[in-house]
Amino acid sequence: MTTGAVIVTFNPQNPLDDLLGQLLEQCDRVLVVDNASQKDLNLQRFENHPGLTLIRLSDNFGIAHALNVGFAELQKTGTDFVFTFDQDSKIEAGFVQSALEVFGQNTPDTALVAPNFFDVNSRTYARFTLFENGSMESFQVSESDIGREIRTSFAITSGACIRMTAHQKAGPLRDDYFIDHVDSEYCLRLQKAGFKLLVNPAVCFKHAIGNRTVHRFLGLTFKPNNHSYLRRYYISRNGFHMAKLYREDFPQMQKLNLLRMIHEVGCVVLYETGKLKKLSYIVRGYQDARNNKLGKLT
Repeated sequence: MTTGAVIVTFNPQNPLDDLLGQLLEQCDRVLVVDNASQKDLNLQRFENHPGLTLIRLSDNFGIAHALNVGFAELQKTGTDFVFTFDQDSKIEAGFVQSALEVFGQNTPDTALVAPNFFDVNSRTYARFTLFENGSMESFQVSESDIGREIRTSFAITSGACIRMTAHQKAGPLRDDYFIDHVDSEYCLRLQKAGFKLLVNPAVCFKHAIGNRTVHRFLGLTFKPNNHSYLRRYYISRNGFHMAKLYREDFPQMQKLNLLRMIHEVGCVVLYETGKLKKLSYIVRGYQDARNNKLGKLT
């Protein structure tokens, strides 16, 4: 059983040393796929390590394209399990082995194992969502769930482990989504292909989602991510497109996306700067989704 990891980079603000050091100890092969960064990645400490490969792309083609490049490269070497990370990820010793143990304890139709995660900005734990029998359940996991099969319908890219045979069956990630909801669409496609996705409650992964803060208004909780207007566009466009794409297989997606977009708009109106521009790009995203106009916004 061989393992590989793909780290996607684009002008990283912090060194990759900690993440690379851990992955090179825990994985058979590590790929850094760089989306044409304008700054030095500072990989000199690892430049002669036989397990590390740096792939520099000629332009920023988005996270999905970079991940697909990594998967294709690892597939050539017969890698069985692939871990995916963004450039701000941090892991501890035993991270890889813990995910593999979950795969080993479950049936071969398990395609993906994701860690629990803690958002360092809002200081809140993840809420997972499960679509099942026409219903939608939202829940959190904790160490008390260790040993149980915790299914989820969605997992973020960073920290996830994917079985290569499942990836080959489901197909590559959608590079026409460019960035947001790339992971969400991929998760739904895996499930449509007959696979299940699990949460590993034995590992809690520290992660930063945008510049998220937490606010209370009229008894409701808002967590603005303070994304740019471009990210607001992709979130809107890809969310509405995904809801339309899977309306027959996962009708709950339309409700979930609508609730998410109401939350997004509320966050922009109540707490974020650049309100008018962000709202206009949310509307533009919706219009482009209706017209199936995808790809990188130019």
